[in-house]
Amino acid sequence: MDKVKPNLEGSSETLLISLWSRAQVIERDTKAKELLHCIDYDFSRFEKWKKPLKYTIARTNIFDNEVASFLASHPNAVVINIGAGLDTRFFRMDNGKIIWYEIDLPRVTILRKQLIQETERYRFISASLADEQWVNMIREKHRPILFIVEGVLMYLKESEVKKFFNLVADHFPNAEMVCEIAGPFFTKFKHRLIQATVSKPSLHWSIWRVHELEKMDPRVHICAVFEPKEPRSLFLSSKVLGLKIVHLQFVQ
Repeated sequence: MDKVKPNLEGSSETLLISLWSRAQVIERDTKAKELLHCIDYDFSRFEKWKKPLKYTIARTNIFDNEVASFLASHPNAVVINIGAGLDTRFFRMDNGKIIWYEIDLPRVTILRKQLIQETERYRFISASLADEQWVNMIREKHRPILFIVEGVLMYLKESEVKKFFNLVADHFPNAEMVCEIAGPFFTKFKHRLIQATVSKPSLHWSIWRVHELEKMDPRVHICAVFEPKEPRSLFLSSKVLGLKIVHLQFVQ
C-alpha cells in the first residue's frame, strides 16, 4: 500500500506531532503506531526531541482516565472530539455502544478518511469551530455528552474560545468537557516540537488561573483540575508553563 502524503498547514500539521509522540511512548496505542507507517512525512525532524515526551504519557493517561470514567457511568454516551487530528482514543475506549464524533478541518478530515474507516458509531465531521453547522450534525443530543478538547485551545484566539464555550453551553445542556489549557509562558515560548514543523504555527490563547474558564460563560463549572505529578521535573516544568487538564460541566 502506498503511503498517504498529508496536505496540512498551520496548526493542522501539529496533529503529526501528537501521532508521532503517542506512537513513541504509549504502548497501548497500537493504532497510532499503525498509522505512523502509513503516512509519507519526514518524522525524523522530531527525533531529537524524544526525551521531553514524558508529558505525552501524562496527558494521554489523564484524558484516557477521564473518558473511561465518564463511559463507565454513561455507557451509551456521545463523545465529541474537537480538533481530533488523527487521535486514536476511540479504538482504546470503544465499548460497543458509544457514538463517537471526530471533528476537524476539511484537510484533516480528508487525511483521516484516507487512513481510517468511518462507521455508524464512529463518525467524522469536516468543520471549523467557527462554523456552527457542526452542532446540527450531532444527532444524539438527548444522550450524555462528553467533549474532548486536547491540544487545541491554545491555537485559538480568546474570542474564538469564548464563542466555542458559549456554543456548547447553548446547544449541549449538562454536557461535560475535558480540555487542556496552557499558560502565557507556553504560548510565548512554544515547544521545540512545534518549532520543528514546516508550518511553525502560532499559539494565541492562554490563561494563568484556571477559574478564568468560568468567566467564559456563567454556565461553565470546574469539576476537577489535573497536573502531571511525576517525575518531579515534569511537574515543575508543567507548573511554569501552566499546562493543566480541566474537567468541566456546563450547568443550566
